[in-house]
Amino acid sequence: MKKSCGFITELMVLCGAFLMPLPAHTQNIEYVGSFRTPDQALGVAVENNYAYVADYDSGLLIIDITNPASPSLISSYITPSHAMGILIQGNYAYVADGYAGLQIINIVDPASPLYVGSYDTPAYAWRVSVSGNYAVVADANSIQIIDIADPANPLLAGSLSSIRGIQGVFAAGYYAYTAETDSGLQIINFGDPANPYLAGGLDTPGYSRNVFISDNYAFVADDAEDPDHYLNAWVQIIDVIDPSCPILTASFSTRDYSWDIFVAGNYAYAAEFTSGIQIIDIANPANPIEAGYYDTPGIAWGIFARGNFVYVADDSSLLILRFTSSGIEKNDNPPKEFSLARNYPNPFNYQTTIQYFLSKQSLVTIYIFDILGCKIETLAEGIKPVGEHHVTWNASGRSSGIYYFGIKAGDKVETRKMVLLK
Repeated sequence: MKKSCGFITELMVLCGAFLMPLPAHTQNIEYVGSFRTPDQALGVAVENNYAYVADYDSGLLIIDITNPASPSLISSYITPSHAMGILIQGNYAYVADGYAGLQIINIVDPASPLYVGSYDTPAYAWRVSVSGNYAVVADANSIQIIDIADPANPLLAGSLSSIRGIQGVFAAGYYAYTAETDSGLQIINFGDPANPYLAGGLDTPGYSRNVFISDNYAFVADDAEDPDHYLNAWVQIIDVIDPSCPILTASFSTRDYSWDIFVAGNYAYAAEFTSGIQIIDIANPANPIEAGYYDTPGIAWGIFARGNFVYVADDSSLLILRFTSSGIEKNDNPPKEFSLARNYPNPFNYQTTIQYFLSKQSLVTIYIFDILGCKIETLAEGIKPVGEHHVTWNASGRSSGIYYFGIKAGDKVETRKMVLLK
């Protein structure tokens, strides 16, 4: 017998024997297809008819996307460590492979990827970018500049240390733009690879996770000001026409903390952890505007866009969405009866706080659901006054994974996704 979920039918759709959360999204972004990955999909790049996915312990996955509604695995390559980041350049896939550094794989025949060469960096390779004959690796506490003129014999050309931690990098010309957790955007000149130096930088308010360069701007995925309260996160848009003096052009507040960023044309695409993806109109970089969002079913770690398609490394799957850049409906609805903030912290260990605001006195019910959409707990129920409210969920008896919390105030309902990590 199916469980009775009361008002949850307003939030969920029936899926087999379970009730699953409806994905929150704007009407100009639609689901096209997905492929369930064997491990944790963290990065994605697309070339021709193939998506290349960095899938942590499962290494590199090569997925045929000729029919985006039915993507299929055609091959894989198990890397020595943890496939964290992926970049495709010419006939090669460059994988930032955690403790194994840089891995170079020949993908001339995507059905039969072949090892070409590798360079074991000293720390932990998060991401990689390529400019000319050099691969620049974000290696936790340094950037490693690797000569890849002979891909079978990559050699260290130079490095520059950071005490702040580097997770993201974008190489353009002889500059490496790095996202440093505590220092924001740093710009490194490696015109002489053996002697790279810091050319300029701009300290962002949050923890910078990745960076993308387009025209004369750096787009920085910048998460919470307070790592225990994911209530402030942004995409920072920075003018880098003069690398020695980067200037903040605009800050765009995101729905959750930003982990990855990709730019194509007049749009920036942000992967926003438990809140899915957000697309930002950057036609005027000084005035970024939300163009759409889609709350993915998993955790959005990586993102890539090409044409009308958006490819998301969504933790346990490659998700393919279609974005239509016109026809966003205006929201002329009256103010909400309540507003629901993200829970914090998120992810959390055993306890997290849910915050909401009521514009009028209301009968409030808060439920917790598991990933299958089954109600597992009623967290609060009763009449609440106008104002800000907080309720804490103690999940010490629950297993790690994705959960949802749903709130009903009057006849309005909302849900949010949260991640329990033990």
